[in-house]
Amino acid sequence: ILMNLSASIQNAIDEAKIATSDLWTTTVFKATAPSAYDTATGVVTSVTTSTTISMLIGSYSEALVDGAQVLGTDVKATFLQKDLASTPDVNDLVTYASRDWAVISVKQDVANTLWITQLRAVL
Repeated sequence: ILMNLSASIQNAIDEAKIATSDLWTTTVFKATAPSAYDTATGVVTSVTTSTTISMLIGSYSEALVDGAQVLGTDVKATFLQKDLASTPDVNDLVTYASRDWAVISVKQDVANTLWITQLRAVL
């Protein structure tokens, strides 16, 4: 039953995304992960994978802006989990509106279908 419910929720979300397509912003998600450790130099090299995905971009309400955890310039970006092959991480970047945004926090919805990320402009 749980698998059927999950599939039903995913289908509903897919249909909602199509119906609201004009609200979604095309972005480039840049996931960075360690790839190798050089024992001679002690350096860990990393690889960055870029994926073009659509996100719902919004601002935080004034009640949530505390100047420390959430800044007034931070944005909330929500996207389908199935659109990204990896789990978002605080070392990742998102490019949209000709700027890079650092991933500050990552959450998922209770149905495990959406990633909800907090993004902060990289200066």
